[in-house]
Amino acid sequence: MRLAGKAVRRRYVVKSQYSIAAELASLGLAHDEFEQLQKDGPTPDVLASAKLLALLERTCWVELTRSVDPGHRVVGRSQYVRHRAPIPIGAVLAVDARCSSVNDTRIDWSVRAFVGSRLVATAWLTFEVVSLEWPGAMESVRGSTDQSSIALATQART
Repeated sequence: MRLAGKAVRRRYVVKSQYSIAAELASLGLAHDEFEQLQKDGPTPDVLASAKLLALLERTCWVELTRSVDPGHRVVGRSQYVRHRAPIPIGAVLAVDARCSSVNDTRIDWSVRAFVGSRLVATAWLTFEVVSLEWPGAMESVRGSTDQSSIALATQART
């Protein structure tokens, strides 16, 4: 896999379904909890951090999926994101990602996101290449996953 040093740039238009209000609504809050949040003040019309992470991961993931061998897939292993500034709905988010290292099945990326020339987020993302064969698919991430999570994943698979 020749990814180390690979640079990728993608642009996304931030849509309203990525807003904090949409994220709160998707959480399944009880009606009175959601009403209380609205009483506390209007929810800003900006990109939710969870959606930001998804866009940052997607930028790397698309490139990774082009590079893995047949019978393997890429999964997220760890994420560190610093959401530095609000990202308004309708903004064009430019994401720059660079593969900083490849170590066996572990792949690390350094990511920066901009609105115009303003740095709005930085991230360090780690992905793992896993085999599609079960239960072996969990073997490479077993060190970062407890036994109950593995059991749940195996049960969900069967």
